[in-house]
Amino acid sequence: RTLVVAFSSLGWNGLVRPEWGGTLRAGSGAETKVAIGGGGIDVAHALDVSRSWFLTDPKSGEYDDGAWWDTSLAALCAPYGRVCLLGESMGGTAALRFARHATHSVIALAPQVDLRDFGCCTRSDFD
Repeated sequence: RTLVVAFSSLGWNGLVRPEWGGTLRAGSGAETKVAIGGGGIDVAHALDVSRSWFLTDPKSGEYDDGAWWDTSLAALCAPYGRVCLLGESMGGTAALRFARHATHSVIALAPQVDLRDFGCCTRSDFD
């Protein structure tokens, strides 16, 4: 089977939500299963509701430099023969950061690499 991990962006007005759902649902039809050898596609939506660019533990809210996400992705991806990562903006940054978990492709659209002058998200810990 194939796993696609879709990382969330910051969203409109800071509303973090699952993204790519319609596109990924459309791509999990019978023709896609034939194209990838009949195995099908599972989709996991990774939502960083703390808007920390995937640097905090979502259970505790504590900064851990992405350790929780790294460990969780390793466990999630382990049983799959094919893993693809996808993200845009904040999610694109995460797709690149955690690319080591991908066994096939990483798609990062407009990843954010410098947040120092990013006025959309004001966080004191980004100073």
